[in-house]
Formats: sequence, C-alpha cells, structure tokens
Amino acid sequence: ETIDWFTAPSGGTSVATATNTYQTALLTFTTSYYAEAKNSGTGCISATRKVITAVINNIPLAPLGNSGFACSPGSVTISATPGSGETIDWYLQPTGGLPVSSGSLYTTAAINASITYFAQARNISTNCISLTRTPVLAEVRAITQSTTPVSICASQLPYVWNNNSYTQGGTYQVVLVNASGCDSIANLLLDVIANFQLFTVTGGGSFNNGGAGVPVGLSGSQQGVPYQLLLNGNPVGSAL
Repeated sequence: ETIDWFTAPSGGTSVATATNTYQTALLTFTTSYYAEAKNSGTGCISATRKVITAVINNIPLAPLGNSGFACSPGSVTISATPGSGETIDWYLQPTGGLPVSSGSLYTTAAINASITYFAQARNISTNCISLTRTPVLAEVRAITQSTTPVSICASQLPYVWNNNSYTQGGTYQVVLVNASGCDSIANLLLDVIANFQLFTVTGGGSFNNGGAGVPVGLSGSQQGVPYQLLLNGNPVGSAL
C-alpha cells in the first residue's frame, strides 16, 4: 500500500500521492491534512482518512536582558526574562555556537574584563527559539583610590573630612561609593603642626657706634621651631 494526501477528510484532489511523507507548502498557521491508504495492486482505498496535523508553533520573542557587574575580577551574575513556558539559553556569540548555560540567571566563570553574553529564548515544549539573541553585559568595574594630604595648625582642630571629625594628626581612611557603584577608598594624610608659643625678647639696650653691641635673647623657646631676629622687618644673622 501507499499513502495519498488530501486537504479534506473526504473527496477532493490529492496534494501528494504514493508517499509516506509529505512536505507541506509554506504555512503560517496550524493546518490539518488527511492520509488515505491505497493498495497499489488493486487500487482499493481505505474507508476513512487519517487526520494528520501540521502544527505551527509560536516563535518566542527575544528576551529582556539585565546586565550585572562586579567591582573586581571574578564572577558576575546576569539575567534575562523569558516568556511563559520558555527558558533562556546563554551564548558567547550573537549567532551560532553552543550554549554555555541555560536558565534565567547565569553566573559567569571568573572574568578579568567585561564580556557581552547573548540570551536566546527557547520554548521548553516545542524547542522553538527566538529569531534573535539579546546582548547582556557582564561588566568588571574598578575600585578607585585617592589620597589627600592636609597640613593644619593645631588651633584648626578638629578637622572635618567626609563627615568625620579628627582631633589629631595621622592617616585615616573612609570607603565611599564611586560613580560606577563600586568602592572608592579615600585616604587622608593629616599633618598637625603644633601651635607657636609667644616669648618675650630679653636683653638689648643702647651701645656706641662701632661698639661690640649688646646681647639679645628670648625668655624661652619651643623645641623644633627655628627663630630669626629681625631689624625693621629684615633678618639679622642666621635663624637659630
């Protein structure tokens, strides 16, 4: 026996004859065909025709992608949203290739630089796939650092920096968030200069022109602070 194919359950003209398989014309919707058995020797046909349905499944839409980032080399989690009854296959290429993972969420292997992956929707029942893949960025961003040296007099304490108050010199650090959403490590090098003490000038007096002069001194001194004698605003001698 052979099979003849029809578009109606009875009567009509066959669209294909003497073939067990039938390749339809281009279809845009689900269509039923009817298979009729025929004895090739006698020409007798089956009493009824068997309905065979050519199903046209919907093609999934390209998914909506959600990028992800890490603030240093490492794994990054990205995601894509499939339609009902669908899943996501992840690729390294916009077309072709083999999937590296399946599922709405994908956590990459450790990466040192940003990589674009491609998400394709696939119907779980029919295996129909979206016509295009959605690019989704797994981004590696940078942690930034800055150093701010500041010298102030002790009288200017406390010193306020990044909403923190400091009462003595030293190295301080705060962790902020930079424009990319990663840590911004800010360092403060605070140098506090001791306040100067006032002392009274001692000695002095009058002397004859050409004479040896008279001694001049201070009532005290501050360790680590140089002193310079001035005459009418001009330095006299070396700093001590």
